[in-house]
Amino acid sequence: MSPRTFDEIKEDIRKAVATSDAEAILRYAAELDGLATPETEAVASRSRGWALLLRSDYSAALSDFQRALAIHDELGDRGGVARVTGNIGHVHNNTGNYPAALEHYHRALAMHEELGERSGVASVASNIGSVHFSTGNYPEALRYYHRALALHEELGERSGVALVTGNIGNVHGMTGDYTEALSHCHRALALHEELGDRSGVASVSGNIGAVHSDTGGYPEALSHLQRALAIYEELGNRRGVAAVTGSIGNVYFGTGDYPEALRYYHRALALHEELGERSGVALVTGNIGTLPKRTSDSSSAWRAQRCGTRHRQHRSCIPRFRL
Repeated sequence: MSPRTFDEIKEDIRKAVATSDAEAILRYAAELDGLATPETEAVASRSRGWALLLRSDYSAALSDFQRALAIHDELGDRGGVARVTGNIGHVHNNTGNYPAALEHYHRALAMHEELGERSGVASVASNIGSVHFSTGNYPEALRYYHRALALHEELGERSGVALVTGNIGNVHGMTGDYTEALSHCHRALALHEELGDRSGVASVSGNIGAVHSDTGGYPEALSHLQRALAIYEELGNRRGVAAVTGSIGNVYFGTGDYPEALRYYHRALALHEELGERSGVALVTGNIGTLPKRTSDSSSAWRAQRCGTRHRQHRSCIPRFRL
C-alpha cells in the first residue's frame, strides 16, 4: 500500500482538529514524519504541538511549536511563521504569562495584516481579547472580540463565530449582565453542537453553568458543569477539567456544603499546580482562603465577600488551528 499524500494527511488533521481529537492529530503527525520533507516536518511539528496543547502539556507543546517556527522561517513561509507565533502565544496565555502572550499575539497580528490574511487577523484578534478578559480589562476584550466576530461572520467561518460569541457571553457574565451572557452562550453552544466540536460544547456548557452558579441556580449550574467535566475528561483536557472542577467547588460553596467545596477546590488546585497555570493557582488558592474557618461560620457578610471571587473558564485560549 503506497503512502498517503501530504494533502490527504493534512485534510485528516483538519478533521481531527475540528473535533479536538488529540490522539488522532498525533497519529497523523507521525504519518507526516514519514514523508520527510521540510514542509511536512513543519506541519507535523505544529500539529503535534497543537495536540499537546489540547492535552495541557505546555512544555512539550512549546518545544514543538518552536521547532515548527524555525522550519517555517528557514523556508521563508511568513504565513506559517505568523500562525506558529500565535500558537506560541496560546501556550503563554494558558500558563498565565500574559505579557509574553500579548507580545506573540501582536506580532502574529501584524504579520497576518501585512499578508492580507483576514482569517488569521480574526483568530488573533480573538486571542488578544482573551488576554484582556483574563486580566479584567473587559472593555478592551469586547473591542477585540467584536472585531474578530465581524471578520468571522464576513468570511463565513462558523467555528470562529461560535468561539467568539461564547467569549462575548463570558464578558457579559463577568460584568453582571446575565441575560446577555446566557443569550450569547446558548447561541454559541448550538453552533458548537452543530459543528461537532466537543471541546467547544464542553467550554460553553461550563460557562453556562458558571452563570447559573453566579445567579443562584445551583441545580442547573451543576447539570451544565457535570456535562462539561465529563467531556473534558473524555478528551483528556486537563486544563478544562481543572477549570470546571473549580467551578463545581463554587456551586457547593453557594449551597453551603463547604467540605464538598473544599474537596473540589483542592482537586482543582492540584491540577493547576501540575499544569503550571499561575492564574488558576492564584484564583483557587483565594477561593480556599475565603472558606469559613468553621462550617458554622456562614454569616451573610462573609458570604457577600466570597461572592466576588468567581472561577469561569475561558474558551479563547484554545482557538481554531489553521494549516
